[in-house]
Amino acid sequence: MTRLSPDIGPKLSGNEIAAYTAMMEDQLFPAPLSVANADKTAFVVGAGLSGLAAARELKKAGIKVTILEASDRAGGRCFTMGSPYFDRGVYGEAGGMRFPGHHKILIKYIDMFKLEKLPFPNMKDQSSLLFFSGETANVQDEMSNSNSLLSRVIQKWNESVAPIREAWEAKTMSWDQIIAQYSHLSLLGFLEQSGWTADLIEGFKRYGLGLGAYESILHLSATEILRLFMHSYESDNYQLKNGIERLIDSFLFDDAVPLHQHLCYDCEVTAVHRRNGEYEVSCTKRSGSSFVLRCDYLIML
Repeated sequence: MTRLSPDIGPKLSGNEIAAYTAMMEDQLFPAPLSVANADKTAFVVGAGLSGLAAARELKKAGIKVTILEASDRAGGRCFTMGSPYFDRGVYGEAGGMRFPGHHKILIKYIDMFKLEKLPFPNMKDQSSLLFFSGETANVQDEMSNSNSLLSRVIQKWNESVAPIREAWEAKTMSWDQIIAQYSHLSLLGFLEQSGWTADLIEGFKRYGLGLGAYESILHLSATEILRLFMHSYESDNYQLKNGIERLIDSFLFDDAVPLHQHLCYDCEVTAVHRRNGEYEVSCTKRSGSSFVLRCDYLIML
């Protein structure tokens, strides 16, 4: 198993990004290749951003693509809530909402579709509010008050991770040693081991570190979260004007490479087998009916 250093993480190399960008710009798909792929079929499992991007590039290469999506919508964890949840012109993000400037491939697609990026304040400006269990808090006011629950949570977090960060940066503790010491703990277990009181844990659930509620990540691996927080937060986060689903819609309804015609909803993949050079993909629908599809290539995301 490869153990990722906290300063590296899962990312593409410069050469890989360059190669993918060239593919996006049609520099790797000459006409003969598209003709040669005309009888090839591919299934992409999952209609999130990664699945849509993969399907787009496969279709450009001349391969017959089908996207299998278990739910009744595309976008995966990208879900922009507009009407009827909010008044006209107002929207909220129920999933992925911000992205850093170094996500070059994502930004390349955004620019290609001529979507507008806006700065994302990371919920630390004067207008940012957090709403939890019927209570509303102004983030800036909370952070300015050293006695507030949010401020005490941030202070306790910094105290909890400081020895680990300092030992790693001073090279007195390797990343393998950090994994060995903390890999058996969930994030909640790490907080409890670090002496967090019940009220501070409740504040961590509500506010995180001023970026939003962290209740949903308490049972993730402590080492994964430590890796993410070894360095300062990115300062160049962005959001998409009118919501992240504008990017989903661009993939689906782009005039040059439309994907909506190749999307099968309510298709849960339950098994995959490789037989005689083909993939056999077993699918089940909510009605209980099931069927088997065959293809040359399969991407699961």
